[in-house]
Amino acid sequence: MDCLHLANDIIVARNLLIPRLTALKDIDYAFFVVIFEDLFGEDFADFSATVPKSRSHEIQLMARLLAFVSKDLFAIDLDHIRADAIVAHNVLPIHDFLEIIATFVKHLPKEFKENNVFPSTPKTMPAKRSPKMSTEDILRSLDPYKSESSSSPKSLSSSESNEPLRRPKESTTRRRSLRHAKSSFGYDTSNRKEDSSKQSIAIQTDIEIPIGVQTTSTAVSPKAIKHIGLQTSGLDSPKPVTGFDEYKRLKCENFATLLGHRLHETLRLKELTDSIEYRVKQYYGDVTTQTPQRIVRKSAAKAKSGRKVSFRTKRSPQVKRKTPAKCQNSLRQSFRTQNLDDLVKSFPEIPRNTVQSLRNQERHQKKVMENLNKDIKVNEQKVKSRLNAAIDTQQKRSQLIRDEMKHLETLAETKSSKMLKIKENAEKRDERIERSRMHKMMDRFQNDMNAKYKRLQAMEERIVLKEYEEKEKRRKDHINDFRQRIKEKHSLEMNKQKKLLDAIESLYQNKYEELNQSLTEEEKRLKNEISSQSHYLRSIKREFNERFQNDFTNIFS
Repeated sequence: MDCLHLANDIIVARNLLIPRLTALKDIDYAFFVVIFEDLFGEDFADFSATVPKSRSHEIQLMARLLAFVSKDLFAIDLDHIRADAIVAHNVLPIHDFLEIIATFVKHLPKEFKENNVFPSTPKTMPAKRSPKMSTEDILRSLDPYKSESSSSPKSLSSSESNEPLRRPKESTTRRRSLRHAKSSFGYDTSNRKEDSSKQSIAIQTDIEIPIGVQTTSTAVSPKAIKHIGLQTSGLDSPKPVTGFDEYKRLKCENFATLLGHRLHETLRLKELTDSIEYRVKQYYGDVTTQTPQRIVRKSAAKAKSGRKVSFRTKRSPQVKRKTPAKCQNSLRQSFRTQNLDDLVKSFPEIPRNTVQSLRNQERHQKKVMENLNKDIKVNEQKVKSRLNAAIDTQQKRSQLIRDEMKHLETLAETKSSKMLKIKENAEKRDERIERSRMHKMMDRFQNDMNAKYKRLQAMEERIVLKEYEEKEKRRKDHINDFRQRIKEKHSLEMNKQKKLLDAIESLYQNKYEELNQSLTEEEKRLKNEISSQSHYLRSIKREFNERFQNDFTNIFS
């Protein structure tokens, strides 16, 4: 049942167009072929076309291919997978293989889950730093049987080292669980403090230091060398670094380059947010602080008591908040921090303080943006409240003026109605002017706030779009590189087969010529022998006839 659950989970996760499995016999060779073709697409079909048509051998190559491409996710060997037992429908080997495939599908990044592409090593920036690993080394690391059969001087001279680029074998009886899988990086961490101090100085002075170059100078422990796949004669005498260590070092350099680019982006974004915050403070004042004084509005009526009424004319000193503002709907992780976490999991030897400083800068950037949005909202509420208070005071003033005019009308009844109408028209005109002025102020402020909000939103969208385009470009480059490698591998294999067929054809042609020559010589020899024997027989017959005639003449004479 566990095998069926794992298989159905893989079908659902990859959205395969096949029915759900109900029995163990349904988990056969064709099911694994469907899964691997869905994971790797047309590249797996090109790869499987070059291997022998044996089901157990092809399943073993599937396991080796999965171990080769998933070494960034978990460092584990798949040599304990028994292909013959999987073909024979044994439960435990099928369960182990399905569990590893399900874990591989689960840990795939989101951008690769729907594009039939697996995550591999990142591209190195310059061509001169590319890892010196040919397609023969990849095929030899995946298929040890083929490497043993095709070990010729030409193939050995093409690669730098005779060691295959695969992980060390462990005992097949011991099944390694994915939870206890250890990382394949075995670098010593004695110089990590110096590396972190150099990187902190580089961050302050805006200089990128390649981390991978620093890690190569550190001492490599014999245990780490044995775990990576190098053979050591003794614990105290490790051999020099091979192509696999060079490959790891280039991965570290590439990660350092990505980290430097991300650091420049965050610093530039931080400068933009600081400049926006400074302009907002300069234009609207420091709205992030809280003022303890109560706002006193000036009224048209005089104070009844004899005490003075004080008005707040200057801004109060800044008061720090006791607790930082918290965002209610904050996301757990943004796409930047998630990407950083994936990179950190792949490269645990990178010093943590650089990544932590980058995370702190991203948190500070988010906090600044949230505080800026909050300040804009608070400023809007304050301006609205001030406008409402001004409208209320103006209404009270107009009411007092109307009451006073009525009182004056009662006191001065002798004045003409024309003067009263003029005064009423003046009041109405003043009210209309004041109301229109207030509405214009409110509309102007609303338009300014909307324009500033749109500018901030457009800036954020541009940043997100730029990062998305860079990510898409890296993904397309990776797809093209992988397809190019597969094509080179296929062409190399076809050239090998063509050379082998030409050699066999020439060998058979030489043998045929030698055999034809020997047959002609034998035919000549036999003809000569037959002619000599016929001549000898004729001579004997002649002698016999002569003797017979002589004897016959002697008898009858």
